[in-house]
Amino acid sequence: MFIAYQNAFEMIRYNVVCSKFFMFVRGSSYSSSLDCLVKTVRAEGFWALYKGFLPIWARMVNNWSVY
Repeated sequence: MFIAYQNAFEMIRYNVVCSKFFMFVRGSSYSSSLDCLVKTVRAEGFWALYKGFLPIWARMVNNWSVY
């Protein structure tokens, strides 16, 4: 259950960091994490927060495995 919440935060963090790096290409940037959340949900819908869920889930499950 924790992974489901964390994926949305990972996506927001990634978008904020990358938007500052690629600002000269797109011409716009997010001013904060909340701004990124609002713009993403308005433009792409709620489920856009869960893009890339399976790779993130697979990375975390690997850390939980018992050796």
